[in-house]
Amino acid sequence: TALSLDMSVGGMATIANGLVLSDGNVVFAAGHGIDFSNASNSATGSTSALLDDYEEGEWTPQYEPASGSFGGSYLTQKGRYTKVGRKVTLEFQLVANFSNNTQSGAVKIIGLPFTVSAHSSGGSFHGLTIAQATRFTGDPPRGGQIQENSTKIFLWKTVEATGAGTDVAQLTTSNFILTGGNPNNLVASIT
Repeated sequence: TALSLDMSVGGMATIANGLVLSDGNVVFAAGHGIDFSNASNSATGSTSALLDDYEEGEWTPQYEPASGSFGGSYLTQKGRYTKVGRKVTLEFQLVANFSNNTQSGAVKIIGLPFTVSAHSSGGSFHGLTIAQATRFTGDPPRGGQIQENSTKIFLWKTVEATGAGTDVAQLTTSNFILTGGNPNNLVASIT
């Protein structure tokens, strides 16, 4: 017999010794997925053992100054994401050939494909990893953090706090080279 199903428990099929598909996909109904609740060694405080979401896609990142807008254009403006359960990893590259316009203040990256939820103890804990940051004036971006309940990444040009009263400093429009032909390049990822 090629297939033997035991349908004795509420319509659930039990398959011994694994399942191999030679072609096709396993498709789950909405709200269902792979249930790991029988796995041993679940962490204390575990609230779910159901893997019910996987997605890959593209998104369009862009810089947003606190006020006004940059002149010029993007030479490269691309992003990819992978979502596994509630965890999303974003990768992106921005190459901007900006010119002076009405921009001022701190600069964020906007357009994330999902809204980031707050951690149960408050705040969001997501660190930006910068692979490359070239052709910025002064300090280039060195890190970043996603604002809770938003689709924006704050960019930091300093990431060390050296004592009481010191804080990290945000990247501002003054850190961008605003003369044509000298594009800024930022390649980064965040989970």
